[in-house]
Amino acid sequence: MNAARRVLIAAGAALVAIGGFFAVTSLTPARLVWLGVWLAGAVIVHDGVLVPLLALARAGLRRRGTTWPPLAVAAIEVGFAVAGTVTLFVLPELWAQHRGSPNPTILQGDYAGRLLLVLTFVAVAVLVVVRVVLRGARAARTDSGDAQPRR
Repeated sequence: MNAARRVLIAAGAALVAIGGFFAVTSLTPARLVWLGVWLAGAVIVHDGVLVPLLALARAGLRRRGTTWPPLAVAAIEVGFAVAGTVTLFVLPELWAQHRGSPNPTILQGDYAGRLLLVLTFVAVAVLVVVRVVLRGARAARTDSGDAQPRR
């Protein structure tokens, strides 16, 4: 294990310890229970929703029969992870807006529109990166003489 990895592990452990200390000293027992419920829900949603959808996306890429450059696959995976995480964060606000609130100053804004804007931005960014990577890979194959005839 190299030094950088050890430093990152130590920093992560320190941050978890600090967060745990402040959670235990500043939250009531009932809030600690709800924090545990929320964290368990986050794990369930991650492992039960995001990971299977990402696996389906990977299977779809493989089913196409082409070998994608690792950078293109990474861009798609990162885009999917960002889109999924942002969506999971915004869904409670959308649900709360749908139910309505007795206080009109809470949950102001167009959460659905902003979510669509962010998801569109992520999709366009992923498409641009994948397109650039695929063009670069195609150019590299052409330069090396490994180009396959077009069908």
